[in-house]
Amino acid sequence: MTQPRQQIHQLYDKFLKDMAEHHSRELLELVTKPDIAYLHRQRELIRSQEDPVRRAELYYYTLAFAQRHFSQHFLRSFFKDDKEMDKFWEEVPIVGDLIKEKTRAAQQQALQQGLQQGLQQGLQQGQAQSLQTSIMAFLASRFGAGNGKIARMVNSIDDPKKLNAVFLRALQAKSLDTVVAMLEKAKPTVKRKTAKA
Repeated sequence: MTQPRQQIHQLYDKFLKDMAEHHSRELLELVTKPDIAYLHRQRELIRSQEDPVRRAELYYYTLAFAQRHFSQHFLRSFFKDDKEMDKFWEEVPIVGDLIKEKTRAAQQQALQQGLQQGLQQGLQQGQAQSLQTSIMAFLASRFGAGNGKIARMVNSIDDPKKLNAVFLRALQAKSLDTVVAMLEKAKPTVKRKTAKA
């Protein structure tokens, strides 16, 4: 016997021994076209396993084989009572590695998106604060406006585009009253809840 063939036979013998130790010899039943009775036998054999990781592994292999012969809808319905079926899949060799890899990739992508969104929001807030400070400094130097009502109006606007427009108009304003009127128009609208009758 050649070397590769011997290795295959050794692996197969080890697999049979493992199956016998787990009282699962019947799970080796090979059929060309499984029927519902076959799925019932498989499910009962799987449920008889004491080790939950082993059950998860056998569920996985059974589903992988059965999906070639039954619809996904039927399989979901058939195995719907087996709630722990996928609970231990992360511990199944190869399958668990793939699940963990996909989970890590999804977490990494979510983290990247969160960081990107946070950075964008932070930049927008920083830009708004910078514009608010510039507007107040300009109004203080040109009109002697303090921090009171006008500062609250300026700081209530958090949209950098609106603040930039306010700043450009304030540069051309002839009086503080003109700026106040402009701020009144630019301030954000607050939606009030109406009481239901």
